[in-house]
Amino acid sequence: MNRMIIWHLLRTEGVPGPRYRSIAECFEALICAGHIRVGEKLPGERDIADALTVSRTTVVQAYRRLKEMGWAESTTGRGTFARRPVKERATRMMDWVETPESDPTAGSAVHSPVVDFVSPTPPAPIELHDAVTSSAAEVVRLADSAVHYLHGLPELRQWIAEWYTARGLPTRSNEVVVTSGAQQALALVCRLFMRPRGSVILESPTYLGALDQMRSRSAHIVSVRSGSAGFDPDHLTEAMRSHRPDLIYTMSTCHSVTGTAMTDEQRQHVVDLAAASSTVIVDDDVYAGLSRSGARQTPLAATNPDAPIITIGGVGKLLWDGLRVGWLRAPAPIAERLARLKGVEDLGTSLIAQIVSLELLHHHTEIAERRKLEAAESLQLTQSLLRAAVPDWTWHNPAEGWSLWIALPHGSATQFAIEARRNGVLIAAGSTFTADGSGDDHLRLVFYKSAADIEAGVRRLGESWMQFGAVSG
Repeated sequence: MNRMIIWHLLRTEGVPGPRYRSIAECFEALICAGHIRVGEKLPGERDIADALTVSRTTVVQAYRRLKEMGWAESTTGRGTFARRPVKERATRMMDWVETPESDPTAGSAVHSPVVDFVSPTPPAPIELHDAVTSSAAEVVRLADSAVHYLHGLPELRQWIAEWYTARGLPTRSNEVVVTSGAQQALALVCRLFMRPRGSVILESPTYLGALDQMRSRSAHIVSVRSGSAGFDPDHLTEAMRSHRPDLIYTMSTCHSVTGTAMTDEQRQHVVDLAAASSTVIVDDDVYAGLSRSGARQTPLAATNPDAPIITIGGVGKLLWDGLRVGWLRAPAPIAERLARLKGVEDLGTSLIAQIVSLELLHHHTEIAERRKLEAAESLQLTQSLLRAAVPDWTWHNPAEGWSLWIALPHGSATQFAIEARRNGVLIAAGSTFTADGSGDDHLRLVFYKSAADIEAGVRRLGESWMQFGAVSG
């Protein structure tokens, strides 16, 4: 039986509430984090009972609960297998949506509302109302003209091209394709360039949505250690030599998990390695324009404009995720191929959303400055409260982004996340952001929240850590 699974299950001893429930919750967390894959056979009831020194009845109850919640299914004569609830998306990106109050049988402490330290989705800017109002006439005009823009609204593509040019990457509008969110841009690139079960190189940790995309294509994911300046150079060189990947995915200007950014030397190293083997690079640039450090955030493609580097962006972080407007910037021949592929999927992104986005982007400087100020204040408050509530947690002050990558002094982050959820706070275990399940000694905490949420959430984290320490210590 898998030692890692047993190690996690052993830590359920002493958790408040019935033992069968804590065992079931442990399995749920392991499936969510990808440690147990959908379709994988779960250990036998008797094996678990023997390993945990509990009755077989306890394990039967745990498996029954898993099946009732949709996380497992049994086949007569074959055993019990991991699955996902029908109500859940096929991707792991929304695993955290299951909140304590969504399960009336969870027996958790009553906390309302739940504090979410997982989702990096700030509220819409105050300019949204006026943008929607002022966009109405243009929407009506386009409705009367019956136009169709597969590549995206021309005015929006031109704005994006000028924005990249101002950031040091000369761009023409025919090198830009507007997509239905940045996630669709990544999906299109994967469909075009990845062979079935081909290899892809990702940083570890990495963006969860990228892991979802690669897993959905049954890719061979090659994880390369990520430090304070991106890919570990030696590890990346060896991975490129050994695996000859179809794709490299990176976040050069702002790592969404660790808050780091690549140095100029590291950027050049990555581009040179990829160019030598004609490997496509995907540079996820969705936090562009939001640098708190004052860095220019030049896109990676500026290092070699002729290389097959595809830059992905969108309005989700800067403006509002509800608009679902993203884009990709690539050499014109690649952009055209990706646009045609997009046409197979949806024939074009919502014109209404594009018009509203363009109207808001005319105010992007003011919105960005406000976002940066709010994020800096949130970071300061979060760090101050965390130092008081959980003084044995450690982290590096993030230069960019909206997340803290927190190292735990002991215990499993997956198990702690379960304890925190019982206390009304959502936080992601580090292993969620790795392909191989490593990182379970880290947490990722999104700090760009309201002061009230930060204060309530950190207080609950402190309470959860005390309870967790009493059990795991």
